[in-house]
Amino acid sequence: MYEKSKDFFNSFNSIFEVDNPTREIAISEYIHTKSFTEFIIAQINKIIESKGLHPQNEYFRIDSMGYKSRWKELSKRNDFNPHLWDLEIAVEHENDSKDWLDEVIKLAHICCPLRVVIGYVPCTKRNKDITLLDYAAKALKKLDCFDNVLKGEFLIILGNCATQGKIENYFNYKAYVFDTNELQFKELEQ
Repeated sequence: MYEKSKDFFNSFNSIFEVDNPTREIAISEYIHTKSFTEFIIAQINKIIESKGLHPQNEYFRIDSMGYKSRWKELSKRNDFNPHLWDLEIAVEHENDSKDWLDEVIKLAHICCPLRVVIGYVPCTKRNKDITLLDYAAKALKKLDCFDNVLKGEFLIILGNCATQGKIENYFNYKAYVFDTNELQFKELEQ
């Protein structure tokens, strides 16, 4: 269960492993929100490409998405360009610890097999992850498009912010997936 979420989280988390050369870049960019976001989006695009999908940025104003191109299934016409693709993954990255719920609501309106929000919580308040995720689940259930949330997987990855510049406080990503039976976010079992 939640295989797409597990696969994405494992690929994402590998960016920060000690033996991965990208970790040093991530460490140097972590406290610079704009450049860290650019770095993360580039890494997400690489993950999307590794799954055989085409990455696209800011389409639908989504930070990164991956689609499967199917235009070759259409017959050719001289008067019309053949466009046919399926959205497979939509990813939003939000540095502001008080604003990632907006990204959750945005992706609730998007229909695809995997939606991912990467957000941050002050490292001294990580014991409140579940409280914040419960709040997010309550917000989702109020949406007119809530039935859309029940289609596909919805993954939230939370990392540390307000790290006081201590490298040992960087990253610490944890993954949570929306359980469509219990209608709440639960920690993703590895």
